[in-house]
Amino acid sequence: MLSTRTKGVLRWGGIILTMLIYMGWVMATALDYGIMRTYAEVMNDGTMSAEACNSLMNDFDGHFSTLVSVSLAGYLVSTVVILIIFRKVR
Repeated sequence: MLSTRTKGVLRWGGIILTMLIYMGWVMATALDYGIMRTYAEVMNDGTMSAEACNSLMNDFDGHFSTLVSVSLAGYLVSTVVILIIFRKVR
């Protein structure tokens, strides 16, 4: 039988690990600099054509949609994992 202290460490350790994985997943998606690398030459020229601007905005829109999807899915998964941790470690 596990002591109360051991259960608390397991419970909070699992919750912190779950939160760190979730935050890492979201940060990896949010800090994706692929869009900036693609358009670095266009941005450094000082002027930007309408086509390049529209293309950049479309890429940012797709990137934002991906970020929202990852955040929502990660939130749901991490909430379920935390509830399972609370249920299993009593």
